[in-house]
Amino acid sequence: GNRRLRKALYFPALTWWRRCPQAQAFGERLLAAGKVKMQVMGALMHIESSMASLSPDSPLTPTNYCLAVLDTPKSTQYLAIKKASEDANQSRAFRDGN
Repeated sequence: GNRRLRKALYFPALTWWRRCPQAQAFGERLLAAGKVKMQVMGALMHIESSMASLSPDSPLTPTNYCLAVLDTPKSTQYLAIKKASEDANQSRAFRDGN
């Protein structure tokens, strides 16, 4: 992989794993499935890099995206992200008075 990108994402992912309860639960789930710690870090870095690709106009915030990805099994992540996006759109419409 790209050494510079991996270096840039490693420490934020490590901090995220240590401080965020959802990331901790995600890490524990992967470790229980037989993954090693570096694979968990790679998964967290991958999620982190996909959060960076969210456009500013996206109804998803990084927090909503993370919760949708980390709290759901892989098979239903797409549906969870879609629901988080719809919820964000509804709250934005309510806030704007539409």
